[in-house]
Amino acid sequence: MDKIIRSWHDGLGDSLQHSTLPSLFHQQGYDVYISAETPCSDEVYELVWGLSPFVKGKMDKPGNCGEIIGREPKNVCGSFIGNWEIANFLPYTNDYPIIYYQPVLCPELSDITLVDMSCKTSKREGDYDENVLQEYLDKQGGLVQIVGEKICSDRIYVNDTITVNNIYELCNYISSCKRYICLNSGGHSLASALKRNKHINVDCLVTDNARFRSMHERKNFFYPNINYVWLYNTNKQR
Repeated sequence: MDKIIRSWHDGLGDSLQHSTLPSLFHQQGYDVYISAETPCSDEVYELVWGLSPFVKGKMDKPGNCGEIIGREPKNVCGSFIGNWEIANFLPYTNDYPIIYYQPVLCPELSDITLVDMSCKTSKREGDYDENVLQEYLDKQGGLVQIVGEKICSDRIYVNDTITVNNIYELCNYISSCKRYICLNSGGHSLASALKRNKHINVDCLVTDNARFRSMHERKNFFYPNINYVWLYNTNKQR
């Protein structure tokens, strides 16, 4: 029986959350495919699945593993990625997502702190107060913000910007910079994958609200190799 991985949402993080499954299924002797019903972009598909040596391609069938309706991962092992592995009846093996792209380092970014305010779901859900974000960034100083057509950020928070043209450039920039500041988004999951075997300083900004606290308790989209900076609304006490 083939293993056909399905993710139900189109974000980068939504695919990365299942990125360790192909190698584990391959070890058990399965041929691994990605369901054509997975709604990710061509760029995300190529980075996460197309470059994986354990994925044979797309299959025009419903998924039978990955994110299956009614199979919510429980916090069994304290690791978001590991919980997905267990939910798919695999041994807990990984704490971080994985990609097989080898970044090209940009020496000119080695002393630069990059800010990536790209975020779709959490901003739509109202998790972030723009004023609180701005106040935090103002205190950091000397930041360069990532911008580009494929960067989901409609606001410039800092004076200096750098353009990212594709997902591979984003990988290169994250791997090259002195520090990467981001929101709980696809870039944050990508940074966790890139940080597996590299020294990358990553600060992910999250708001002290009920949704993020619940996500943290369940370890949903939280990774042990990321530094989480909890932001508080100005009218809320620590």
